Amino acid sequence: MRHDFTISGPAYRLRPVEVDDAAFIVTLRTEPTRNRFIHYTPPDIEAQINWIQRYLEQPGDYYFIVESVQTGEREGTIGIYDIDPQQRTAEWGRWVIRPGSKAALQSLVLLFRLAFESLHLEVLRTHTVVENRGVIAILERAGMRRVRILPKDVQIGQAQHDTVEHQISRADWLGGRAAGTGRFGTHNPATT
Repeated sequence: MRHDFTISGPAYRLRPVEVDDAAFIVTLRTEPTRNRFIHYTPPDIEAQINWIQRYLEQPGDYYFIVESVQTGEREGTIGIYDIDPQQRTAEWGRWVIRPGSKAALQSLVLLFRLAFESLHLEVLRTHTVVENRGVIAILERAGMRRVRILPKDVQIGQAQHDTVEHQISRADWLGGRAAGTGRFGTHNPATT
């Protein structure tokens, strides 16, 4: 969806995905250490351009580039989608951070800020392949609660994978359970 949400922290920011990001997204999503836990992305920049153009027309779908505040270098992607306006819930994902980047935790904090403080959502949920232990650890460190295991929830390549569903509520975020609050320091929207 075309939107103008940009949100910055001390080192990283989220800004709307643009068609010019297609080559970066293909490189990121086809990187061997990243693509074993995500849906297949063809190594075709033109196909990614077409996907972004279709995405720009979909309401209730916010896709971001994670980039360095200092250099503008692209560090990854993240998004909020499948918004239920009545329940004020959404799924988040498309979270892929380039190898070696330190943007993972701050990109989550920025996404939570945007979801709860700008979009006024009540609950965010995500599904992670069970074998993706590193991401599961980051999610739980960031204050997301493990809800359940979903057997054979996603197909990646030829294999079916179980996923872990995590969620975080607006109350958790505002109450200090989430990253950027509590044991991560005092939540300060101006600096998170």
